[in-house]
Amino acid sequence: MKKILLYKNAIANPQEYLELQAHFYGDACIEFTDFRLLSDIIAEEENPVCIIRLEQVRNLEKKMFKVLVDQVDKIKYISLINPNDLDVVPRLLKSGTKSVLFTNDPLPLVIDCIEKTQIYGGYLSPRIIAEINKSNQHMVDVQYKITIRQRQVLQELLNGKSDKMIADKLKISYLTLKSYRKILYKLFNVSSQGELFALHSL
Repeated sequence: MKKILLYKNAIANPQEYLELQAHFYGDACIEFTDFRLLSDIIAEEENPVCIIRLEQVRNLEKKMFKVLVDQVDKIKYISLINPNDLDVVPRLLKSGTKSVLFTNDPLPLVIDCIEKTQIYGGYLSPRIIAEINKSNQHMVDVQYKITIRQRQVLQELLNGKSDKMIADKLKISYLTLKSYRKILYKLFNVSSQGELFALHSL
């Protein structure tokens, strides 16, 4: 089981924190307050997932912020943002954050985010995608030669649909969908859903 690192009070609700621990078998979740202590975990395990609130990042002391930035390539960061921080999502994704959730996203979405980040390398809350798509419907796909089916999968991914929802809607198997996802990542030269979304949201 990959480690899930939680910066102090990133999951503020004590009940949700306990449920998160239970879902990931307790000892996989590690709460910490000092980024310097993560070097041992990084040495043992490749790309652990780390959850932190954007407001906590902004309040870090200069030394701790530098340690956080230095570890961007070694840790898959999940940022929790407030709704009024929506405009920073593309910048977060470009700066190394792999996944983004709203601070008030329900626990099932948090769990889905952690699992998708571990599997695919990144994840964006469907609620974030829906909010940004309200104000930006432009799709940057004219320059890419993609099939009609690939475009359908891309559209569903950018709309924040889950793998099951996409497979059901397009009447394809999970394995076929996974194959389409890999093709799209390669086509757009990205390695995660977050990077794919950042490309299409600028």
